[in-house]
Amino acid sequence: LISGRIPKEVGKLSSIESLSLFNTALTGSIPTDIGNFLDLTRFDISNTKITGTIPTEVGKLLNLTKLDISNTTILGTIPTEVAKLKRLESLSLSYTTLVGTIDTDIMSLISLTSLSLSNTLLNGDIPTEVGKLTNLKVLDFSGNDINGTIPTEVGNLGKLQKLDISENYIFGTIPAQLNNTKLTSLNVGGNYLTGRIPTELLKLPSLQALNLTNNRFYDKLEDILDADSPNLVEINLSNNIIHGTIPFSRKEKKNKIEQIYLDNNCITGTIPKNIYFLLPLVKTLNVSQNNGATDRTKCEGLNNDWAIESCKDEKIDNKAKCQREVGGGLKGTIPADLDNLRHLQKLDLSNNTLVGTVPIRIGNVHELKVLLLNNNKLRGTLPVQLARLSSLRDLKLFNNEFDPPAPLSLCNLNLLQDSDLCPPERTSLNTFYKYAKGNNWLNNTKWTEEYIDHCLWHGVTCNKEGSVSSLNLTNNGLSGGLSSDIGIFLSLENLILKDNRMQGSIPSEINKLSNLKQLLLSYNHFTGSIIYLPMVLDSLELQSNRLKGDVTFEASNKIGPFVSDCGSPSRFKEVLKCETCTHCCNVKNECEEKSKKDVKLASRELVLLVSVITVCTCVITAFVSWIFRYKYVVNPHTLQKIENKINLTGQGSVYVFFRDVTYPGWIFAFFVCCLQLFTLFTFSNAAKLKFENENSEWKYWGKCLADSVGCDFENDSLLVGWIIFAILMSVEVFFDLMKGFYLIVHVPRMVHFSVLKQLRYIFSGTMICLIVVVFFLCFYCL
Repeated sequence: LISGRIPKEVGKLSSIESLSLFNTALTGSIPTDIGNFLDLTRFDISNTKITGTIPTEVGKLLNLTKLDISNTTILGTIPTEVAKLKRLESLSLSYTTLVGTIDTDIMSLISLTSLSLSNTLLNGDIPTEVGKLTNLKVLDFSGNDINGTIPTEVGNLGKLQKLDISENYIFGTIPAQLNNTKLTSLNVGGNYLTGRIPTELLKLPSLQALNLTNNRFYDKLEDILDADSPNLVEINLSNNIIHGTIPFSRKEKKNKIEQIYLDNNCITGTIPKNIYFLLPLVKTLNVSQNNGATDRTKCEGLNNDWAIESCKDEKIDNKAKCQREVGGGLKGTIPADLDNLRHLQKLDLSNNTLVGTVPIRIGNVHELKVLLLNNNKLRGTLPVQLARLSSLRDLKLFNNEFDPPAPLSLCNLNLLQDSDLCPPERTSLNTFYKYAKGNNWLNNTKWTEEYIDHCLWHGVTCNKEGSVSSLNLTNNGLSGGLSSDIGIFLSLENLILKDNRMQGSIPSEINKLSNLKQLLLSYNHFTGSIIYLPMVLDSLELQSNRLKGDVTFEASNKIGPFVSDCGSPSRFKEVLKCETCTHCCNVKNECEEKSKKDVKLASRELVLLVSVITVCTCVITAFVSWIFRYKYVVNPHTLQKIENKINLTGQGSVYVFFRDVTYPGWIFAFFVCCLQLFTLFTFSNAAKLKFENENSEWKYWGKCLADSVGCDFENDSLLVGWIIFAILMSVEVFFDLMKGFYLIVHVPRMVHFSVLKQLRYIFSGTMICLIVVVFFLCFYCL
């Protein structure tokens, strides 16, 4: 890309004929040495960053035929020396910051075919001398501060094809002399022109585009459209005082009008049923804003004939009021056979007082891209045929009286921004339906019906406000994924999709459901990391999926369950974590209450403490019994019975060896008791329940089934058996404990026993009590 300044040395290239530097990054000013290019015919520096003024030396370029300085930051005035360029055919100074008036000397350049001075700071009148430029084909003075009137001398430009004087301050009327030209395009929009539109101009054979927008033209629409402009393709009459009605045509017109803009005028009446006769080739039809909403005063007093005719019914008492009410804007209905406008691409009938329904056959206008019917009094149900318009890109129907809801297929196009016609939750449910492959569901009753309220769809429950509060599609054949649109259901309390075949990740938008209480997604094929759930849940079921990570949520005080795949063995190397869950399930779908996760049958410290207490209790009891051995003297017969019972205690067990006077028997008994205690200590220490450890020998007793709420446990069904077993074990243990204690209490009373024999018997009873207590502790801590 060429950049920098134009070097002064360029003036040495005196024999150059063409200098085209457009669309470059040139800066600086035009060098005065430009006057040395005496043979130069073309000088183009458009679309550059050239600044400064136009040097007077440009007047030396007598052979110049094209001068283009447009789209630069050139400032100052147009030098009078430009008038010396008698061979100049094209002069473009548009989009610059030139000031001053249009120099009349320029009008002496009779060779000009194109004169473009648009979008500058020029002001003043259009010189009448413009009529001298008889070879002119293009004249563009648009976007300036030009005022005054359009000189009639423009009619002398017999070769003129394009005239653009839009966006100025020109007033007056359009001179009829323009029909002497060969205009193909006339743009006078954005001025203060008034009067009627010359019929001769409308009938000009060469005219293809006519833009009269944003003026004060006062004319009847019937006269304009009856002019039968032979080649007119585009006519823009918006924001004027065009009044009357759209004329009725009995036969097809031969006009070529493709675009017609009649908005912001004072047109009234109805749309003719055979409007396709009037505009057979139309692509854009804009008759919006004809109810005087923007400027009621400009339409006052117009269309009196129509108003009087509409209010002549004898049943109307206040005819004056009636005439005021119907004095502006399109009335009646939209023609039923609108589909005969086969080329129609844009239809704007907004801001009128149209009534009735939207015709069904509008769905046959296959090229329609824009349909604007807002701000009318249309009613009834919207036709489902609107959804057939595959090219439709803009649809506005708000501020009417349509019966909700709109057809489901129409809402799916996401063109209607009307929450009454297309409730967002209804549209999002339909998106959910598509994502979850609703056509394959076991029950999709009313999910595909066009006009049924979504609160009546299978599995959907709404609250009093009409918002979705529950979505329950358990065991319904759902597959595919869970749509991110799930986050729109802000009133949703229950989301129950368990026992299906849903895949993919759980969308993060689910954490927007602040009112969610029940989330049941178990027995699906969800994958990925679980997302953070900020809501307070009453129940959660995520088991039998392929989720990993850390499940974080806040549990309510209500009974869950809160279930996830946090059990072992797991599908993954790292087991799913869920600190708040109440139940954990493993890959076999076996479940257990997580509250038992860190329970020990009997901790080492607890067993040691109870053992010490038991031994101490036995020793103290024996000591007390020994002290009072003479206080409670019994007769020899009773004493003999006690001794016999003492000798029978422990018979058939290892404890009898403690009474043996031989060392081997004593050592054997002591070894066996130590081995028993060691076994119980080891068992208690290794009995911690770790669900995440697949080597754990803990038995999972429960099942959180897909077709039920909550979890069922086998130990609940065997509760009676467990109670009977516990009672039997307690009785057996109690008797053993009593036997050991009997020895400790009564042996000291056997005064005829030696001290060593008494100690052996007391030790035997102590070991019985110790073993029984430790066993009892390990068994009943489950």
